[in-house]
Amino acid sequence: MKKISFVLALMLIMASCTYNPTEIVEPYSFSREFTVYPTDWQRVETKEPEKSSMNTFFYYDLKVPELTSDILNNGVMSAYLIYYDKNEKIFAPLPFDDFYKDKHDFMWIEQATCEFSFRSVRFIIKYSDFRIDILPEYEYTFMIKLLW
Repeated sequence: MKKISFVLALMLIMASCTYNPTEIVEPYSFSREFTVYPTDWQRVETKEPEKSSMNTFFYYDLKVPELTSDILNNGVMSAYLIYYDKNEKIFAPLPFDDFYKDKHDFMWIEQATCEFSFRSVRFIIKYSDFRIDILPEYEYTFMIKLLW
């Protein structure tokens, strides 16, 4: 009797289980690599003279028609600074900080970051010494990746 009860209970459990296969949807992706030249950067600084160097930064707006509101709300967005180390291509995720020291032992930090918005990505360069008299001196290569 116990065996019959066990078999019936097992059959009832198995009959109540249903198999619902998960629908696998291939993700869509988009990536773009581009270079920002020193003359492409725009400078932003505060309007308050006593704080003029405190909030200064440089930006470049990249138009990205593929960056829709659906991707902003439901997708994955990432950006990378690309540089080379001994001919090896390196992808450094943003934000990225780099440390510098000049011949006079003056040290500073350069930070690259970005902001995503509808059909646009703003890349930002900030310096820890708040210098406002120079633009970024180098070409910067970035990559954006979108996944939805």
